[in-house]
Amino acid sequence: MKAAPDSVFWADLPFRQNRAYVHSGSICNFWQELEPETERFELVLRQQMIHRLTFTPLEQGVVPADCGHVVLGKGERRRIWQIGEDSAHPVAERTPYDEHAIPRSVDEQDKTCKVEPKVGYTFFDRVVAGNKALINGILNPGVKLIAAKFQTPGFPADDVDLTLKLKSHVTTRIFKSSILVDGQPFGEVIYYGEQ
Repeated sequence: MKAAPDSVFWADLPFRQNRAYVHSGSICNFWQELEPETERFELVLRQQMIHRLTFTPLEQGVVPADCGHVVLGKGERRRIWQIGEDSAHPVAERTPYDEHAIPRSVDEQDKTCKVEPKVGYTFFDRVVAGNKALINGILNPGVKLIAAKFQTPGFPADDVDLTLKLKSHVTTRIFKSSILVDGQPFGEVIYYGEQ
């Protein structure tokens, strides 16, 4: 069974398709594969990553306010890693990725987006695609949408019944959505709008 080490470690994640940064879905998928038994997951991104990612373990209970981080919880145990970059190792690989291939349907009245399973796409790929479709379909803010935070009670199967519901937004800068699995609350995702 894989597990994240309690010392500094790194990960080389490829860019997806034409993006010039490491995709938030790739980072979530990395942690899901590394720690599948996690009962609480939080990823906070403060900037777009363009190099090898580094993960530095932090003391219990200390969540940095000004940098990206990952929090994992299982039972009473809570572990935190600060996310950084190793600028000596720029991302060199690209992988195919078509976000638009994921079936989604937006209900403007309910402010929801139903996201169907698609072979080859993970739960987090579906969350990212669905949330973008939801924000653009309801608000059409005219900004580039960047994932800033994911928070879930663990990692569900890739084919679960998934719906996103727009909870709130602050102008075209911050967008908060609820994640619903099988119609029940399953965390949230926050995006910010970049001009």
